[in-house]
Amino acid sequence: MVTPRASRLPSKPAKSRRVAKPAGPKVRPLLARPGARFTCAGDGLCCTDAHALGPVTPKERRQVERFRDDATVYLPTLDARVLASTPDGGCVFLRGGAGCSIHADHGPEAKPDACRRFPYGLVATPDGGRVTTEHRCPCRTLGDRPPLDLADAERALTAGKTRVDADARIGPRVRMTTRSRIAWAAYRVQEDALLARLAQGERPETVLGSAPLGPLRTSTWTDLAHLLRSYVDGTACGEALVFSGEVLLALAGEKTRARFPLRTRRWAKWFDRAEQRAQTPGSGDAVLRDYVEDQLWRMDWCAYGATFAQGRADISTRVALARGVAKRLRSVGVRDDRAMAEAVFVVELTAATSVWEAVLHQLIA
Repeated sequence: MVTPRASRLPSKPAKSRRVAKPAGPKVRPLLARPGARFTCAGDGLCCTDAHALGPVTPKERRQVERFRDDATVYLPTLDARVLASTPDGGCVFLRGGAGCSIHADHGPEAKPDACRRFPYGLVATPDGGRVTTEHRCPCRTLGDRPPLDLADAERALTAGKTRVDADARIGPRVRMTTRSRIAWAAYRVQEDALLARLAQGERPETVLGSAPLGPLRTSTWTDLAHLLRSYVDGTACGEALVFSGEVLLALAGEKTRARFPLRTRRWAKWFDRAEQRAQTPGSGDAVLRDYVEDQLWRMDWCAYGATFAQGRADISTRVALARGVAKRLRSVGVRDDRAMAEAVFVVELTAATSVWEAVLHQLIA
């Protein structure tokens, strides 16, 4: 008798196993970064040309120009329309100390998204919607601040709607280098470790483990510095970019006789208010670490299609630039925490430009 081979023996059909798909990006639940602190103290910098007051979409432009014909102007720095400002840099819709006239007369839903959401942003991830905050406001960087309130963030992000739109969406796999990707859960392990080290007071340069001003493929940091110095448009935003370009030139090793006239810091009076509110001096290093933690949390590099290695190199350059700006401010008597808060403001404005984003993709990391 011949025994049939096992492969020929009849068998029960195998049960199909449903393989779970990796979770894609989602906006809920809303998630706050551990340790994030913010409350609006009404310092007022957000309603000035330091933020370029935009950009506004074509739909938003049509809406605000129904309120006044001269509501928007074209800003070459952003290559976009923005809300117009008064000679002192305030938004044309400001009513002295009474706040935004659009908000008062028509409700928050009538304001452009950039105004309504500031300083909040939202990044959709496989875990949920990461609430992010801009650091271009002394309310975010100076003085005592309570933990970030997710309910307040949701009101700003939705303006009464049930839907909340994400500024960026992060998928289930994260690009670490040009040749490697890892699953979201594995990335989170690495990210959590970096955030924990920063929260414990470790220097950002050490935590990031990447040298600033890394090599670029087709241009140089000096090229970028000269380009930033050309953005002289009479606004506080343009002034901040010129300041950034001056310091970047020094970091890149190019000597220049031109010096930025610190006395013309058009944003200074709003930081004066914040300094009076935050009477107990804080630590500039703490301000900088908090900024770096938020940069890791918001994952701009991933949203722009770059790698984590490029992102760390980018943030390292921002850290060096912030330290350079803060040093110059301290040299004229600005106290430590305010000097770094102003420096972070300048750096974040710089990093929001299209030319800086282009450099991110050129980083060899």
